[in-house]
Amino acid sequence: MRSKSLILLLNLVLDFRVVLGHTDNMEKRVKRKTRSDRTHLVYELTVGRKSYIGITVLKSGSVPKTMRLRIVAHWYKAHVLNEGWKLSTALRTLEAVEDVEYRILAKARGKAPAHALERDLIAEHKPKLNTDVRPKKV
Repeated sequence: MRSKSLILLLNLVLDFRVVLGHTDNMEKRVKRKTRSDRTHLVYELTVGRKSYIGITVLKSGSVPKTMRLRIVAHWYKAHVLNEGWKLSTALRTLEAVEDVEYRILAKARGKAPAHALERDLIAEHKPKLNTDVRPKKV
């Protein structure tokens, strides 16, 4: 009888630890598979009178934060890595990263639809700063 009550007590303590979140060494948490259809943004950067159309993954649900990070990445490539792309050359003419203007052209769910949409928008708008202006694959 004593062992039964001891087992019940131990189960009760373990259940209580789970409720409180004190499961440190009880079980390893199984990580969830990351989504493969994340939201992408197709954006247009304007430098002077020329534009560039690009794509990026929406991070943490915040469009302004995502775009700030993306613009800073382009700025870094232009000013630190001295890339020779048309966009990088145009960015080097600006005084500050804040001078780059952007607008969101579209949101797309999933990588393949987002890239197809980007190709369509590049073909439609014909931006001057995009280096790769191949038509979309058929």
